Amino acid sequence: LRVGSTVYRWLGQPVLDLPAAVQTSVEVRPTTTRYTFQAGSAEMMVDFMTPSFGHDEVLVVATCPITTMNFSVRADVPVQIYFDMSATTATKSDKQEVVGVREVSETLQAVRVGRSEQHVLGQTSDRSDWGYRYLAAASATTRIHSAAEARQAF
Repeated sequence: LRVGSTVYRWLGQPVLDLPAAVQTSVEVRPTTTRYTFQAGSAEMMVDFMTPSFGHDEVLVVATCPITTMNFSVRADVPVQIYFDMSATTATKSDKQEVVGVREVSETLQAVRVGRSEQHVLGQTSDRSDWGYRYLAAASATTRIHSAAEARQAF
């Protein structure tokens, strides 16, 4: 989270020497969790929402993990939000090769990451070894980089 010229870490482990935004509240509801952070003169609210789907005949919709995030900020200076998602969330092991595709339309930017070899239903553990992770945003800039490159560029 960049507030003016200062960059803050707002979730996760410290991977860079950055001050942490202060979590001032968390509100947990059945399908939504809202975190509120204070970073300098800015207040940022992040809503994580996972919809509740009814079960269809073959459980296709109910087994699709979908979480949306909504960011809102109150500030008197310019603010930029940085969010990254590791491609290893789509693998069983962080040693597996992944591929990423970035797509841009007039109204949406999206990134898809997954294993280069898809072995559908071929895993022997609880961690998914096939499929893709998607990240889409209507008003953002998306990129595919190594974590170090992306964080340094911000």
